[in-house]
Amino acid sequence: MIIDENCNKYLNKNELIEMANIMSDAFLTHSNFVYTIKRDDKRKKVLFNTFLMMYKIINKYGYISVVKKDSKSIGYITFMDAKDKAQISFMRILRTNSLLLVIKLIFNLRIAEIAKLIKYLKIYNKYQKEENKEGKVHLYSTGVDFNYKGKGYMGKAIRNSYMYFQDLGYNEMTLETADLSNIPIYEKLGFTVIKRISTSDEKQTICFMVKKLYQKV
Repeated sequence: MIIDENCNKYLNKNELIEMANIMSDAFLTHSNFVYTIKRDDKRKKVLFNTFLMMYKIINKYGYISVVKKDSKSIGYITFMDAKDKAQISFMRILRTNSLLLVIKLIFNLRIAEIAKLIKYLKIYNKYQKEENKEGKVHLYSTGVDFNYKGKGYMGKAIRNSYMYFQDLGYNEMTLETADLSNIPIYEKLGFTVIKRISTSDEKQTICFMVKKLYQKV
């Protein structure tokens, strides 16, 4: 569901494809994805299929903020209710006709790359099972067109989302990042690191962060 005013309630097929393109480009140099998938062209395909699958689900079951400049969509922020147990589940993949995207994703990966993803997901899922999710909205992803990066559009949009979710009854916003260079950016937006967890080989580290929505930045 789109959370912005004066917009349709959901993104259409072409808009979701445009979103997946912008977001996969935005994450192309993300350190964790570079570590997992070495080749740029292959990483782009995997990210595109992954994001398109995710955003088809979030479009229906979560929240999407579309960041615009002169009526052009330049960036996106996605959220889901942390208490929503289904999240990006297999049933939702089926219900949003996204199974083919998952198959494409799997066939684009080598066994060694899948093993890296499994190690990452193992520690991610362990934390999610232990976390108290009451009153929390989860910021899933944020990304902007390279031509508009560093110009403050995304920071402003994230700050604007605080009041929106507070009005819905949420107390906290959570996120995680495996690219440590993102931490100072989120800290400027009021997030604090509450836990760091590394994979068994210590090649991947996830930082879990939280923002009290009532605290002004």
